[in-house]
Amino acid sequence: MLLSHHPFQRSGAWAAALLAGLPHPGLVGDDDLDRVAARIAADCERAGRLAKGASGWAWLVRLAGMYPQSPPVHPSRAKNPQPIGARVLDFLGPDPDPVHVVEQGGRVWPCWMCQVPGASIRWGKDKLPLSDSAQHLNNSTVYGGGYPLCRSCRVAVWALPYTTATSATGLNVTVGCWDERTERTIATTFLAVNQQARAEGWTSWRQGPSAEDVLWQLLADHRENRVQLDLQRWSNDNRTPRLDIRHLSPQAALRLADLHHDADPAELRRAARTTGHHPLDLALSPDLLDQALTTAPRWAAHVLTALDPDQPPTAAPTTNTIHATTR
Repeated sequence: MLLSHHPFQRSGAWAAALLAGLPHPGLVGDDDLDRVAARIAADCERAGRLAKGASGWAWLVRLAGMYPQSPPVHPSRAKNPQPIGARVLDFLGPDPDPVHVVEQGGRVWPCWMCQVPGASIRWGKDKLPLSDSAQHLNNSTVYGGGYPLCRSCRVAVWALPYTTATSATGLNVTVGCWDERTERTIATTFLAVNQQARAEGWTSWRQGPSAEDVLWQLLADHRENRVQLDLQRWSNDNRTPRLDIRHLSPQAALRLADLHHDADPAELRRAARTTGHHPLDLALSPDLLDQALTTAPRWAAHVLTALDPDQPPTAAPTTNTIHATTR
């Protein structure tokens, strides 16, 4: 399994590797793809059969926000006689022989994500997050409807939920970078939260930590990994699909890590809540931080100045000591 340029594929590829018990996506072979696809299908089968609010419902909520109208979440799923898992396994199955496809009058292309030749299965919005509907031919005229994906990338895209987190506002959060050690750390951390959610049968993602808190703790635990992080906060629902991309510089990540160690994270979160944001959000956006410093109550603005990279380290009152490093 290759790592492509696409952040969803990269995160999903790491998920597939970890689910297969392997240290790197490059080691994922055909047998591993079979096992991971079977795991995904079984989890979709269980989630898709749940009554609303039943134990494990949070997983179905995530699937619905990523793959609308797909077999596990389609409104008519209970009426379809074919098992949900079998239908998922069907679209995660092996690639058709390209030669046979061409002989039958079909077409093949390089995979839209990893560029491996011979892809003929095309996906749209219901299976490929934030893509066009396969029925909207005018939006994907190069391929005639949908985007061609090889099996490895199809499995990766559907392994994505296992290394996805949920923000405090309910959006999916995919975190990426171009450092493979950091990618693996992020994937492992988010996978652990999702495994806990499934084991405990969470009915809502509010039962666990928000993506922002998980990432902040991760930055504190791995402050030596000085890389830029790209945060995609998104939803692929049918009514209001959304994608917000922010970049966390190595300097901002280090500052957040230092604050987690040296300050009072709970106090910083409390101060940020007066502005309706998380400290991570304020670190991601200088404009948002400037606005927060202007509108927050005096005590909260004083605490939040620790996030300002243009401010030198200052000692806060002894009741709320904040030690900030320069950027």
